[in-house]
Amino acid sequence: MEHEHDTSDLIEDYFLPREKVSFISVEGYKQVKLFRSVKDKSGPWILFLHGLTFYTDICAAFLNKLSRRHNVLSFDWPGVGGTDPPHKNVYTPQELLSFAEKVVEAAEPGLPSRDLSIVGHSMGGLMSLILGTHYVKQGFDIKNVIMLAPAGVKVHKWMIHRLLTTPIIGPIMNFIFKRFPDVTAKRTVYETRYNFHYMPKHMEEALWEPFQKSMLRNTKITAARILAFAQFPWENYRKLFVELDESKINAIVVLAGRDVTIDTPVTEHFLRTNCPSISVQVYPDYTHDLVACNADVMAEYISAILP
Repeated sequence: MEHEHDTSDLIEDYFLPREKVSFISVEGYKQVKLFRSVKDKSGPWILFLHGLTFYTDICAAFLNKLSRRHNVLSFDWPGVGGTDPPHKNVYTPQELLSFAEKVVEAAEPGLPSRDLSIVGHSMGGLMSLILGTHYVKQGFDIKNVIMLAPAGVKVHKWMIHRLLTTPIIGPIMNFIFKRFPDVTAKRTVYETRYNFHYMPKHMEEALWEPFQKSMLRNTKITAARILAFAQFPWENYRKLFVELDESKINAIVVLAGRDVTIDTPVTEHFLRTNCPSISVQVYPDYTHDLVACNADVMAEYISAILP
């Protein structure tokens, strides 16, 4: 059963304003797509990190709402949206961390020392954990790390991920998906389709076609990215959550009760048992894609926390 949504939002809210979108180059990447909205350049900032498939354009409603009250910086991860793929299609936590550091410094020099809060969703939630603890080790005073349905503890793998990581079958499927990238890209789009059903109707209608075209524009890039992420260490970060807990940063995890991507019960139990300083908020009726399906609620929730 789909949730009821307020459909009174303007369609314009579902798209990023052109004047806030730009493209930069950083080492290893000729083109990186940025969303940058400045309310008060000397004030606090939010860095938002999107998930595996929902790039900045799909998170437009959330970003637009946040940017009405805060300075906001976001970017497309490598190989998705408007950003080039990495050299040799290397997608590892270390590569993404290095990429994020370079982009942040190029877009807003010295940002980690300027009352920065990091917000991330899904894979971006995991990268918020990684980037936030990394900045702390460098001596920066990060104000908040807010992780929305983050990976890192326990996930429910997509069908394509299960096929690629199953012994004997995995290498065969890897060969097939690499040999036929159109199949891989289309399968990824198919597995993502259900997420859009939980969006407000107008949002679904506005975003589905652009998303589909973006994912299928270069199927070799999409396939290489998905094949690499099938091997990503999605569940290997319990110790880093504990490290974040011990750092005494104001850390918050928001979980969705109907999440079919993140194992909410296991993640919640681990955090409440081992990370007492991390605040955990569970929305029982929400699904995984909080920043799209519940953009209003999430933006208000975060704005209430931040200065």
